[in-house]
Amino acid sequence: MIDLVGEYCASLRRMPLSAAQELHSTFGIPWPSITATCPVPTRARFADKARSLYEPDEDGGAGWVIPATCVDPARPEEIEAVDPLDVVSTGPIVDLVAFHPHCRDRFALRIGHAVVIGAVEPQHLEPARVLVWGDIGPQARWDAEWQERKQQPLYEALAEAFEFSDPDLWRSNSFASLRPRLVVWMHSVVLDLQGDPVSPIPLMSTRNDLCKRVAQEVMDRFAIGGD
Repeated sequence: MIDLVGEYCASLRRMPLSAAQELHSTFGIPWPSITATCPVPTRARFADKARSLYEPDEDGGAGWVIPATCVDPARPEEIEAVDPLDVVSTGPIVDLVAFHPHCRDRFALRIGHAVVIGAVEPQHLEPARVLVWGDIGPQARWDAEWQERKQQPLYEALAEAFEFSDPDLWRSNSFASLRPRLVVWMHSVVLDLQGDPVSPIPLMSTRNDLCKRVAQEVMDRFAIGGD
């Protein structure tokens, strides 16, 4: 029987801080996603012909491993939780997932028990639709969206804090007090655009392209919020 926790923790103990920094600086994975899922570097090879399972191999290809957690090990298909992020970070481990940030649509499981990665809030009273993705990458977008949803709506925060009829508002140092809230919101906007199935922004998009798309998205969201 494979000791999933022991195998993962052994890799975690050997992991240098520089590895986590590489995920952020080289592959563009947000720090909240890294701290929530704690990926560890590994070398592995496929363990079956379908390439759906993997096993550690010092001579195998380089990749990363994250725990596949769940709400209830007896019902691994259950995805509803009061605190989805807590499930992702500290939920029972039912499997391990190997992947590489350059090939997020390809991954392999350690034992094949994981049904989904992640969790959602309880789906009561006609909730907003939940997107189900077929690769590893959207976890970063989900984390950013979750952080954004926990915040007060941005247009409400702005309306409470500032008088927009003041012509000197935009030159005021007090406007800088919104920076932490704006950072969370803009992070969500950028990752939404990168995950747009119609016209996505690549992770390594040029600054001009990114600024144009983000600016348009910001204007659209303010228009919706102000109606």
